Amino acid sequence: MTFSDLCRLIHPFLKGRCKSKAELFDLLILNSIKSDNEGLREEIAHMSAKQKRNLCNGVYSISKIAEKIYPYLDMSDLIEIFKTEIRGYALDDFVGVFSCYNEKVTKDNFAKEVSNMMRKIILDNSALFRSAQLEGTVSLRSELFQEDEGICPACGCSLDMDSSKENAIVVIGLDGLSPKGTLKSIGLCRKCAEKYRNGSLGKDLVKIKSSLEENNNLRKQTGSIEINEKLMSAIDCLLRQENDTKVNLSMQSLKISQKVDQKENFALYAKIKMNVSSYFSMLYDMFGKLDGEEKRSYEFLSASIKIAFLKAEKNSKSIESIFNCLVNQVSNAAECEKSIAEIIVSYFIQSCEVFHEISK
Repeated sequence: MTFSDLCRLIHPFLKGRCKSKAELFDLLILNSIKSDNEGLREEIAHMSAKQKRNLCNGVYSISKIAEKIYPYLDMSDLIEIFKTEIRGYALDDFVGVFSCYNEKVTKDNFAKEVSNMMRKIILDNSALFRSAQLEGTVSLRSELFQEDEGICPACGCSLDMDSSKENAIVVIGLDGLSPKGTLKSIGLCRKCAEKYRNGSLGKDLVKIKSSLEENNNLRKQTGSIEINEKLMSAIDCLLRQENDTKVNLSMQSLKISQKVDQKENFALYAKIKMNVSSYFSMLYDMFGKLDGEEKRSYEFLSASIKIAFLKAEKNSKSIESIFNCLVNQVSNAAECEKSIAEIIVSYFIQSCEVFHEISK
């Protein structure tokens, strides 16, 4: 039985005292804690009514708060409340409902037996929470952290390797077993891990894992991109200037529509088209004026991106994955924002270092 199951069964019999699930949460939890633990009581008091309802309804896992409650369990107060609140015909119905889950429940012992069920739920969930934090070795968590690029692949929040932090990475075994290796594991934030365990995540983790593996493999295969700091600094400053006017291309080359299928990848096509129409001529003129060491720096950049693309296309058929991979490589190498790196990669798509003409 889960905490939400228990709340669903008990609430109809305590509506006179607990008109909402938030009040029911307080009654069950606060009366299961030793009265001398004021710090924990204060923390629970600061929870919103919505949070308490979500815990009662199973939207949030009880495991995190159970971890804090379990050292202070004392069910004596809760037993007395059950005895006081549930009597007469209501008691007959109550015993009938709970005897389906526990054959030992009778009119004489119902308060103690149901309180023990509550105790078991708290203890089981606190153990689940602790094991979840310990699952996966430090090296496995580190590998998955790198695979995720420090971002939860389910919700997009930042991850942390420190297991004591709110956004710590939690390892999930995709095969339902304890995670032992990266192939059958994925790293999520605590909230998404809890949602996955209670069945409310609504994400295909196997599909997400496949995408992570492809992107990780692309990063490894493309290697590093050589970027001269002075050259990228000049590009960065240039691109940060206001540029509200669209400009025409100053050289003949393939149209973006000949390299990126608008129907299959419209968002990517629109992004590259915007970057090219806005910045291509500006960058082309600037590159054309370079000479000496800076000219060679541009040639190295061009060749490096070309090689990275050729390596990437051997490992992926998705042009969106390849584009994002090259953007990440440029952004990391140049220590520039991804929006700047997207413009640089778009430039090299137009100048033919990246992507081929779509076969007809």
